[in-house]
Amino acid sequence: MGFSVLCTRAPRLPQELHVAHGDGSLGKRLAQLARLDEPTLADAILYRIVHGSHKIALKGESMRKLTKTA
Repeated sequence: MGFSVLCTRAPRLPQELHVAHGDGSLGKRLAQLARLDEPTLADAILYRIVHGSHKIALKGESMRKLTKTA
């Protein structure tokens, strides 16, 4: 149909971006991703994450609120 798309596994994309950051090609890689014709890419990713996930209810204080004592 003439659309540009990217098919990749979810764990692989952050790894590719990390490597691109390290070798200095991150800007080029992000520009390639921006040229894709799939505007709902983020929606598709979130849909797969949210609908395949499990909710875990945590109790107690947040670890972020605790201060380090040294």
